[in-house]
Amino acid sequence: MSDAAAPPSGSPEILDALRRVKATEADWDRRLADARAAAAQDLAGRRDAAEASVHEVARAVETERAEATARAGREGDTEARTIVDDGEAEARQLRAGQGSLAEGRRKEILAVVLGRFASD
Repeated sequence: MSDAAAPPSGSPEILDALRRVKATEADWDRRLADARAAAAQDLAGRRDAAEASVHEVARAVETERAEATARAGREGDTEARTIVDDGEAEARQLRAGQGSLAEGRRKEILAVVLGRFASD
């Protein structure tokens, strides 16, 4: 009979098997909880590292922008200084009669500029 082969429900073998199943379940629950905690800790560490990298890059970009702005300002100042110096040199030459405008051309320009005042 099949009843003779199956141990009774309260037998020590069944209770021992149930204890092993419960112990295995508890072990796997602990392992799963440990794995979840490790994954959460790893994710938090990676998130923190990524945020730090983003902040570092933002600081580097801001520094580069400030340096580029300052460099552009210096280059603009140098170019403006050159233009002013060239203009002043040309003005000195014109006052001395040696400018790039020939005397005849100078008279034409003065005639056009002062022409309407001359008729008064």
